[in-house]
Amino acid sequence: MSHSGKKISDKNENSNVVLDQWIIVDAHNDTMMKVVDPENYSPTVDIGQPTTFHIDLPKMRAGNVKIAYFAAYTLDHGTFEKNNNMILASINALQFTENNNKDCFCVATSYSEIEKAIQSNHRIGIQTIEGAYAFTESNMNNLLQQYSDLGVKVIAPVWNHSNTIGEGTLAQFVDGTPSSGGLTKLGREFIGAMNEKGIVIDVSHMNERTFWDAIHLSKLPLIASHSGASVIKPHVRNLTDEQLKAIAEKDGVINVVFCRYFIGDENAGVSELVDHIDHIVKTVGIRHVGLGSDFDGATMPVDLQDISQVGKIIETLESRGYQSDDIGFILGGNNLRVLKCHDKPLQTVGKMKGALTIEKKQEFYRILLPLEEEVINKSDLKNMKIKCIFDGLLKPIEWHSDTNYLEVILEKSIQEPFHVITFELNTPDGERYFCTRVVELR
Repeated sequence: MSHSGKKISDKNENSNVVLDQWIIVDAHNDTMMKVVDPENYSPTVDIGQPTTFHIDLPKMRAGNVKIAYFAAYTLDHGTFEKNNNMILASINALQFTENNNKDCFCVATSYSEIEKAIQSNHRIGIQTIEGAYAFTESNMNNLLQQYSDLGVKVIAPVWNHSNTIGEGTLAQFVDGTPSSGGLTKLGREFIGAMNEKGIVIDVSHMNERTFWDAIHLSKLPLIASHSGASVIKPHVRNLTDEQLKAIAEKDGVINVVFCRYFIGDENAGVSELVDHIDHIVKTVGIRHVGLGSDFDGATMPVDLQDISQVGKIIETLESRGYQSDDIGFILGGNNLRVLKCHDKPLQTVGKMKGALTIEKKQEFYRILLPLEEEVINKSDLKNMKIKCIFDGLLKPIEWHSDTNYLEVILEKSIQEPFHVITFELNTPDGERYFCTRVVELR
């Protein structure tokens, strides 16, 4: 099967790169959940090597899949600390994957980085979050900025259970208490903040009221990362025609899930999967449908067992008369359009790349960041606003002017191993210099 053809005009205005229409994008998987050890939360499997998972890098190459959205998944474990730890453990695992496979894999945090990775023939990971159970009124703005700093490009605010943001699929909290009202006050602020930071809103696990609240509030395209059409298969996780049309009117994308029980029954295969694509195309047009497998998080179609076999979808589309350009939109062009729409040029932002030093004392942790000459010379530090954010909350910070180190002291009462820390300097002119890292404290 040829992967050649005409090019689509999905070109970055500041680049000569034109994205090939056969770039395949899978908008949802749970593979990092399997990479992370369930006991200590550290990454234990390098998917750069062959595995038994639905996704690893050899299988991505075999299936000619260029881009995969790797979810940092969590259900509600009942505490902010636990939920944040689970999300950061997955983010750390994707960073681990990149570090171990720099010659063939990268985590892209912008559209320009995607283009560069395509040119260099790398497989590409996009960091997402499925289930925003770590947010509270006190940490929302800062923690969302920290996740954005770490490269998170898509967030599903809820999973099945409701939270501080809004109602999930089940319309109840994890303790069984019923919820009501769709998005909360915090949730409405959250949608606006996601738009401001260029993070794509994922509606796949929202209940209907939350869905319609998000549709009405968002100023940017939304996606369903892994859902089907309820007309084809009635299921709480699938979308009505009215919902499909609402996503399309926002210029968003419905990514068809592969789970056999969402697209059909225990015998469902690629044909049933393409039935959902057909219906979405007929209902809202070719520009609003994509692929969202749920690999490593669901039971796959009987004739499509892992990411190496996605070519079967192309064969079925071709057999049903889809033309080359239209197949390109379905495979990846539509999702790339949404990512590009959310790209936020970071013109007033500089990343500080110094190595963190973590000293474990008897009663506290001491974390140090050296300031680079470029930052020191940029402006008089005495006129900068210097702060430290730890898991979304401000912490006291000290600048040692004699050595040009920033220092923060953290109490030893910390329970979970994974945390996110930001050292930030803001100039009077509004420039932001920052270092945001996942740190492991045990």
